[in-house]
Amino acid sequence: MVEAESYQPPTDVEVTSVGRDGDKAVAKVANTLAGQKLTAELPSRREESAALGLFHRWSIAVAPAPLSLPGGQAG
Repeated sequence: MVEAESYQPPTDVEVTSVGRDGDKAVAKVANTLAGQKLTAELPSRREESAALGLFHRWSIAVAPAPLSLPGGQAG
């Protein structure tokens, strides 16, 4: 699908809010895909290790959800 000539990546991608409780967080994101406004919540968790002992990485804490894309022809 991504290699199809008609593929259009999401546009207007925006993190609309982030709520954090300790080592857990939820980021709400919005984007436009093929003219449709979409939103999602991405639960995340903070990693124990930190770069330079200061900067912790955050990882999305759930498996990716099934993704439905508007129909198109493969190129």
